[in-house]
Amino acid sequence: MWQKWANRVFIFSLLLILAVTLFPYDFAFKENASKINYRFLTSEFFKLRNFYDLIINVLLFFPFGFTFSCLTQRKRFPELKTLGFTLLISFCLSFIIEVLQLFIPSRSSSLFDIGSSILGAFIGFLCFRVGKEKIQEATLNLVRSNKSFLSIKKLTAAFIGYILLIFIMTLVWQDAGNLSGWNQTFPLSLGNEPTGTRPWKGYISELYIANKAVSDQEAESAFSSEVPFSAIKKDLVAVYQLTGTGSYPDLTGHLPDLSWRENSPTTQDQRGVSLDSNHWLETKSSVALITQKIAATSEFTLGAVVATADTMQHGPARIISLSADDENRNFTLGQKGANLVFRVRTPATGKNATSYQLNVPDVFGDTNNHQLLLTYKGSILQIYIDGVKQPYSLKLIPEVMTFQLLPFDANSINLGIYKILYYGLIFIPLGLCLALIRAKARGKVIFYALLLCGGILVPALILEVMLATGTQRAIRLENLLFSMALAVSTMLIVKRWAESWLRGEIAA
Repeated sequence: MWQKWANRVFIFSLLLILAVTLFPYDFAFKENASKINYRFLTSEFFKLRNFYDLIINVLLFFPFGFTFSCLTQRKRFPELKTLGFTLLISFCLSFIIEVLQLFIPSRSSSLFDIGSSILGAFIGFLCFRVGKEKIQEATLNLVRSNKSFLSIKKLTAAFIGYILLIFIMTLVWQDAGNLSGWNQTFPLSLGNEPTGTRPWKGYISELYIANKAVSDQEAESAFSSEVPFSAIKKDLVAVYQLTGTGSYPDLTGHLPDLSWRENSPTTQDQRGVSLDSNHWLETKSSVALITQKIAATSEFTLGAVVATADTMQHGPARIISLSADDENRNFTLGQKGANLVFRVRTPATGKNATSYQLNVPDVFGDTNNHQLLLTYKGSILQIYIDGVKQPYSLKLIPEVMTFQLLPFDANSINLGIYKILYYGLIFIPLGLCLALIRAKARGKVIFYALLLCGGILVPALILEVMLATGTQRAIRLENLLFSMALAVSTMLIVKRWAESWLRGEIAA
């Protein structure tokens, strides 16, 4: 009987491996075909990215190795032959996955991934050989006792408990993007940290900060109008025009002047004020007004015209920073290599804002002036470069935060994919539970009808209200319908299996 189940578990484990390792499935074969030899032959392929990836691969391939060993038992292979087949198949599968990952921009391949996959399959083989009798006995006992174990009361309790667990998790992540925890004692620095330990070499000519997010249209035209940011003029809390020498006043009158730390530069450049390790700008006191206004709205817009003087800087080098030192910040715009890095302090990112950050590649691949605009609302940070919206964003919303532990760059993936995964995680198990309750409640029409309505409509409605409130958006009918459709379709698909399983036919 349990070998019959091994077929299903084997197929499920194979699909799970492919689903996790190839997510988000945005293959770009033509664009990356020329990079295959380069990426396989460079030292990056032989580097261990992080220990977490090893653990994920071991856990993914453990059930694969276990069930493959179970299936080969039918052929009565010797143990060494079974082990050899298990390791060979695991190697081939892992190698194919690593090759396919070369064509997914947000994934990277590594020799250590192949090794950890083989290790997981080997551990699965050992566990099967050592504990197969005990597992078989436990499985049979569970099936034989399913009628007493899966009572309507217990199923209903499990159903309600799962809903509560999901809602609690959603509530925890709902506050992930809140900005109310910003520190009011930090100064505003340009070209460095207040400690002077993260210098940036480049030019800044304009800086705008508002406590309001902007729309796509406003962002695209922010720098092109005669009066920059005129659409949100009343929400601007800082405007600095960085030309000439001396100190630079905030044209809104809200913040202290930006003054030179160390020495004032002796040369001028049409790209703006020159910043480096010997010259950077900073307010002489904290900019508490910025912090207070942004914390009150949990929205902001940051606009600047900048040009790097070195296309390969590290640290990341601080371009604009509202911080105290390397460990405490409200936000930081920086350069790492040729990439733009933006960190913002929230309950999810921490006081140093390094847990999750926005990383945009090749922004500083040249030394030209670039108009940068970052806008934050509803726990989502978006960036526009030279008036063009970029595909990169930082998403601190429940749909994304739930899957942040998976081994890929979560913020380079389309938000729609996360919604499908998130709603599936919630409503597919609920549909399965409803199918079991339906099978146990045959003849109890009123009970079943009440539970069906409450178990499908109420969770979908509550979840949508929570998500809409947390991200400051309207309730969306399509989300409600999608949630209910997932639960109903799952229930209808598995209802026959549930009825057979509860009758004990599966034990035959």
